Amino acid sequence: MVRLYSIKTLFNVVWTLCLLCCPTVSSGKDTIPTGLEGIELGEVKYGEGDVAGALKIFMDIAHEADDRHDTALACLAYYNIGVTYFSLYSNVEAIQNFQKAYDLCLRNNLGSGRETEIIGGISGVFFQLGNYSKAKQMLSKALAVAQSNNDSVMISTFTADMALLCNKTGDFDSVPHWLDMSRRYLRPGKPTINLLEIAAETAMKQKNYTRAEQLCNEILSYPTDAGANRGLAYTYLLCIAGEKGHWTEALEYEKKAAAEVSLGLKIYYFQVAAKTHEDMGDYRGASALKDSVMTYKDSLETINNRQLLDNENIKFEVMKYQLEAERMLARQKSRTAVWISIATAFLFLLVILALLWRQQQQRHRTQQQMLALRLEKEHKEKELAEERIYETELVARHKHEILQKEIERQNTQLQANAMFVSSRNQLIEDLLKYIDNIKSEDDLPEIRNLRKHLGRMLGNDSKDREEFMMNVEAADPDLSRRLLAAHPDLLQSDIKFLGYIKMNMSMKEIAAILNVNPDSCKRRKIRISKKLGLASSADLYAYLLHLSDKEG
Repeated sequence: MVRLYSIKTLFNVVWTLCLLCCPTVSSGKDTIPTGLEGIELGEVKYGEGDVAGALKIFMDIAHEADDRHDTALACLAYYNIGVTYFSLYSNVEAIQNFQKAYDLCLRNNLGSGRETEIIGGISGVFFQLGNYSKAKQMLSKALAVAQSNNDSVMISTFTADMALLCNKTGDFDSVPHWLDMSRRYLRPGKPTINLLEIAAETAMKQKNYTRAEQLCNEILSYPTDAGANRGLAYTYLLCIAGEKGHWTEALEYEKKAAAEVSLGLKIYYFQVAAKTHEDMGDYRGASALKDSVMTYKDSLETINNRQLLDNENIKFEVMKYQLEAERMLARQKSRTAVWISIATAFLFLLVILALLWRQQQQRHRTQQQMLALRLEKEHKEKELAEERIYETELVARHKHEILQKEIERQNTQLQANAMFVSSRNQLIEDLLKYIDNIKSEDDLPEIRNLRKHLGRMLGNDSKDREEFMMNVEAADPDLSRRLLAAHPDLLQSDIKFLGYIKMNMSMKEIAAILNVNPDSCKRRKIRISKKLGLASSADLYAYLLHLSDKEG
C-alpha cells in the first residue's frame, strides 16, 4: 500500500510538471486592447460604421470581464452591446443586453449615472417599438434617479424626452411643463433648438398656427450650422400658409422646404405640399406630388429592406464569429490535452522504468486517451458539419421569406390596380348615365364630345386590361403552364379569366375590368368550372390554390 501510494504521489507531481511545462497554443484571434481601451476602440469602429467589428470587440470584452469578475467593465460592455443591437433594430437582443447591464449595475452599486443611461436605453427600445406607455414608465424611472442625484444634464435630457412622448400620446397639456423643466436644467449657453422643435410640433398638432409660426421663425433665426431642423420648420410654415390661403407665401416656403427637408421628413413634406396645391386648385401639381409620395414610399421600402438584409448579415457574421471562437477554444483544449498526454506518458516512462508491470497498464491507458480524443475530434467535426448545414438552411429560409414578401407586395399592388380600374369604369358609366339624363333636343356639342370621349375611354381600355393581365402573369408566371398541363382544352381567354379568380377578385370587379355584365362573368365562371370537372363554381378559387400548392 505504501508503494502504491508513493507511485500515485509521483504521478501527481509529474502531471503538475506537465501542466506547467507544456506549450501553450495560440487561439488565433486578433489581439485587441482590453478594458476601457477596448471599449474606446469598439466605439471608434461603431462610429466608422463597422458595426460587426464593434460587436465582436464588445462581446470579447464582456466575456473577458465575466471571467475576471470585473463587474464594472462587464456592465459597460453589455450596455454598448445593447446600444449596437438597438442601432440594428434588433430590439430583443438590445433589451436582453440592457437587462444584463442593469442587473450588474444594481447588484454591484455601480452608480446612478450608469443606471440612468441603461434605463434610458431601455426606454428608447420601447419608444422604437411604439410602446409609448412602457417607454414613459421607464423614462419616469430614469428621471427619478437623475433627480435624486441632481444630475442636471440627465434631467434636462429626460424631461425633453417626456415632452416628445406626450406629443406621441396626445397629452399636449403636459408638454409645456416638461419643456419648462428641461430649460431650467439646461446647461448655460447650450441652444434650445430641440425644445423649440418639440413645442412647434405640439402647436401644429393642436392647430395653434399662430404659436407654431412664431416658433418656426425662432428656429430659423439660428445659424445654419446650429443643427436646427430647418426643413421641418419650412414644412410647418408651408402648412400654415396653405391653411390661411396665403398661396404666394406657401409656394416660397415649399421651395425652401424642398431644398432643406431631410430624408425622414420627405413623405410629410410631399403630403403637405400636395394638399396645398389641391387647395389652390392646382390639381395637376397636387397629383404629381402625390405620385412623389408613392414613389418615395417605394424607395424607402427598398432602402428598409436593404438595411434589414444588411443588419441580418451583420448579425449572421457575429454569430459565425462566436461559433468560430468556441470551435477555436475547443481545438485549443484538444491540442493541449494531446501535449499533456504525450508529456505525461514520456515522463512517466522515464520515472518508473523499473516498474515494468505498470508500463503495459500505462500504455493501455494512453491508447484509451488517444481513442477518446479521436472520437471527440470526430464528434466535433460532425457538429461542425451540422452547424454549416444549419447556416445554409438559415440563409435559404431568409431568401425565401424575402421572395414571399415580394410576392405579397405584388399581389397587393395588383388588387389595388384592379380596384382602380373597376372604380374608373364605374365612374365613367355613371357619368354617361348622368349625361344621357340631361340631354335635350338642342344637344350641346360640348356634351356630345364629352360623351364620345367617355365612351372611347370605356370601350378602349383593352390596353389597361392587357397590362393588368401581364402583371397577374408576372405574379404567378407558371399559372398558364399548370392549367394547360392539367386541362389542355382550356382557351387563353379562360386562363386569363382564371388569373383574375386566383387574385381573389369578385365577379363585379372582374366585370368592371372586362367591361361586361356581372351575370356574364358568373355564367362564364360556371362554364369554366364544368371544364375543370368541378362540382360547383364555388370550389374554383380553392382548386386554383390547391393546384399551386401541388405544383410547389
